[in-house]
Amino acid sequence: MHWAQDLHREIAVVHDQTVFRIHFELLPVISRAMPTWTLWPAADKLLETVNGRLKGTLAVETAAALAHVGSSEIQRGD
Repeated sequence: MHWAQDLHREIAVVHDQTVFRIHFELLPVISRAMPTWTLWPAADKLLETVNGRLKGTLAVETAAALAHVGSSEIQRGD
């Protein structure tokens, strides 16, 4: 199950990079278009939504990948 640990680590990296990019690349663009007093509640909601969706998507895709790899190993007899 060494590959499962590697996959879990890669998923964590993708998640962290995505949240980082939203925080440091997207929010400055949004902040130029929105008044400051409305920015932070909107930013918090955006991060919460993206974080939830990203975790959900990664969980579903990871489960599908693991199921596919598991069935391939069973078919090969690994």
